[in-house]
Amino acid sequence: MRRSFLFVLLVALCCAPFLRAEDAWPLSRFHDRLQDSDRLAQHRGFVFVGEISRMEAIRRPRCNSGIENKLAYRASLVLWRDPNSVVKPGYVVEKGFVDCAQKRLPPPFDVGVKVIVYCEIDQVYECLTPVSFSDDHLRKVQSWIDELQRAEGDPVLLQIHHRLHDSLELAPSRPLLLFGQVSAVDQPQKFHIGMPMRPGMRVTVSRLLWGYYKAPEVRAVCPNWDCSGVAAGAKVIVYCESLSVYCGPPAQCRFASAAFTDENVHRVEGWVAEARARQPALILAKVRHYLESWHNHSEGQPAIYRGYVEWAGQPEWEGRGYVAARFVDMTIPHSPSTVTLSFGYYPRYLPPLALELRKPMMTFCYQKNELCHVPEEVLGIIEDSDETFRAIQKLIAAER
Repeated sequence: MRRSFLFVLLVALCCAPFLRAEDAWPLSRFHDRLQDSDRLAQHRGFVFVGEISRMEAIRRPRCNSGIENKLAYRASLVLWRDPNSVVKPGYVVEKGFVDCAQKRLPPPFDVGVKVIVYCEIDQVYECLTPVSFSDDHLRKVQSWIDELQRAEGDPVLLQIHHRLHDSLELAPSRPLLLFGQVSAVDQPQKFHIGMPMRPGMRVTVSRLLWGYYKAPEVRAVCPNWDCSGVAAGAKVIVYCESLSVYCGPPAQCRFASAAFTDENVHRVEGWVAEARARQPALILAKVRHYLESWHNHSEGQPAIYRGYVEWAGQPEWEGRGYVAARFVDMTIPHSPSTVTLSFGYYPRYLPPLALELRKPMMTFCYQKNELCHVPEEVLGIIEDSDETFRAIQKLIAAER
């Protein structure tokens, strides 16, 4: 670890002899954060050019030094913005009392000095030590952001990629990823309970890439706070991951990108292909977890069936909220049998299960008497696959 730090520092100093030593470490930290796309998405990182608008030393008895410094930056140019960030030119980013070890920035940093700042949002703003502004420093930071954009697209697409990485199409959050066309844009609203309201838009679904959704449209927030540059007819890339879809259509989607270019379309299609390839491994991990926690044989015997559903609905014998399905098990093709699946509790306001009659599929469940209880939807509706079927059979055999 120490060697890697020294290497970064030496490269920064050798490749830029005009770079001051006190700027080498902050710049290298900027570089590290902008290369860590997962962290950037998770912690909602953003970068801007601005000036120090306040440097105030506050006496704090709880701090060992007795002093804690409060900093504020006034943004003038936003280089990378989290989709939900309100930071724009003129906005003041204030770093609160979060670190007693924080020391007053050394000269030439002072009120009014122009700087480049990297911050993250985690309840409060968490900002790295700023870098003094210069044309060369700006070019360096901008080149790293350009590199990030070539890999991830815009900040919205970065968030979509991060969420899609370990996504399951039938997870409880009901993720959706789609291409669509804006049919209407809401009028912007200035404030709601003291906070700016981000306008929304209606999007007609052109192509569903990920998830299970039958309605013709969704509602999505605008790519920016004033919805400028987005009009009816615009093509967008939309991602939704919220329990709000359970309230019925249209789904409420948090992320929408208007950067509908051929490059971004191919980029998103590649992410979906990668997520689909990872999905069997995630399903196996879930099955393994259930089997490892299965100790009570009265719950039923774990089983894997392969075939198709010929009927699904609410059975009278289970009462309201349960969904049953008559499953034709084709594990032995010349000798099919019928299994009754019982899915968990699904109140009326939830969407229907992603069951498609006569579509080849597999189901993992706990067999007890006439019923086989499905622990969760994603394990009850598994895409048909020889490899996945054999892998689940081996897991079940190992636990018995």
